[in-house]
Amino acid sequence: MPPAGPASSPARAIWDVSEQGQALLAVLFPHLAGLRVHRIEDVTDAVIIVASCRAEAACCPRCGQQSARVHGGYSRMVADGAAGGRPVLIVLLVRRFRCRNPACPAVTFAEQAAGVSVRYRRRSVPLLGMLAGFGLELAGRAATRLAGTLGVAVHPSTVLRLVMALPDPPVTAAPQVTGVDDFALARGTCTARWWPTRSPGT
Repeated sequence: MPPAGPASSPARAIWDVSEQGQALLAVLFPHLAGLRVHRIEDVTDAVIIVASCRAEAACCPRCGQQSARVHGGYSRMVADGAAGGRPVLIVLLVRRFRCRNPACPAVTFAEQAAGVSVRYRRRSVPLLGMLAGFGLELAGRAATRLAGTLGVAVHPSTVLRLVMALPDPPVTAAPQVTGVDDFALARGTCTARWWPTRSPGT
């Protein structure tokens, strides 16, 4: 991945990614294996990865019809897990396809990078899972402090919302001890969630 030439500077370094660099990135960032990484930018306080989807077509989220007719495109920024204590931002070059189903209410739709992006989310799928795991173990404020030490900035309320979005754990037998965790997302409101646990002797 040689520097891009005259455009590089000590404050902002840009590297074009070769085929060998693609294979190396797939090892370091497995969730980027389905993307075509075009370049990597070092902006001192963050690392920016510019990438696009490899697939030639995408399926409409409304009707499921596959389409390869590109209507347009735009760039979308998704925050990823930190690398070396610095935030990693993925700039996705997203294509908008035209749905081939005339009965579908969605005339056009944007593609999603599988395993990286989901609709209406500004964080990557692995980062969302990591923050939800922090919230389950440490709750809001402690999870925020831990994420901050890893280079990920997040608000405690966001961590709690990610925890609330998780499905309830499966219960295979009657729990012997029931734990209740209550917290407030806003003043005057209280939310409780129960987690079945076992007794110390089991």
